[in-house]
Amino acid sequence: MDALAAVLTRHFGASVVAGTGERANHAARRARELLRERMEQDPGLDELARLCGADRFQLTRAFRKAYGLPPHAYLVQLRLAAARRRLAAGETPAEVAAAVGFADQSHLGRWFRRAFGLTPAAYRAKCTNVPQTGWAPGAEDAPRQQESPTMPETFTTKVALIVRDDLAIWQRLNVTAFLSTGIASSAPEAIGEPYEDAAGRRYSRMLGQPMLVFSATRAQLQGTHRAALERGLEAAVYVGAMFSTGNDEANRAVFRAENPEDLDLVGLAIRGDRKQVDKAVKGLALHK
Repeated sequence: MDALAAVLTRHFGASVVAGTGERANHAARRARELLRERMEQDPGLDELARLCGADRFQLTRAFRKAYGLPPHAYLVQLRLAAARRRLAAGETPAEVAAAVGFADQSHLGRWFRRAFGLTPAAYRAKCTNVPQTGWAPGAEDAPRQQESPTMPETFTTKVALIVRDDLAIWQRLNVTAFLSTGIASSAPEAIGEPYEDAAGRRYSRMLGQPMLVFSATRAQLQGTHRAALERGLEAAVYVGAMFSTGNDEANRAVFRAENPEDLDLVGLAIRGDRKQVDKAVKGLALHK
């Protein structure tokens, strides 16, 4: 009888644990969906937990385990990504702050500078060539004398390029080159000034921060891709079928035909908060 009791305890105990874990995972997924749907509404943790059928402590633990951030930090990342898109389209910082859920322009400015190293107005001007005019004394986004619209020396963001380890050399070079353009196009605020030699000849602008190149297996690439999406990082992708195409339209067509849950990734580039990028590439080796 004792032996039977022990077997039953192990069996049903494991079932309870498994059930609890699945409920926690479901709550985390549901919370992420709600944060995306209600980004501009500022849903509180208690309300979020109620809608997900969990208490606030269970939800926070499950969410951090699944996505690497607590719910509020994830919400801030969503808002910052939306703010960048709107600023790049020419909207003013005040309009953007109201649209994406920040309390006011000052609130947006504090978070934006912390994440990207420049003010929302400077980012907007760099993306759209709109001059920074109309500054009032003490305004949140007023440019400081020592501030530059380019990225600071100590970067708050990080760029990582991951290339599959079974590619031929020409393929690795091709993938790295294409992925670099994807990152540059999504981060116009990180582009430096034109180069000029001693004779006065000018050359193209380039990304103004370092890029680290990693090597990975197919499984590692897919894992890093999932981690990047969960953390809201900017991403550029390259799949195997793109080696056989000859133009951008064909590239996009073959990519659209891929199974989104099982992409044949041969390369991935990501950019975002340096801590989140570090977590996404954790365990990968630098390319040799």
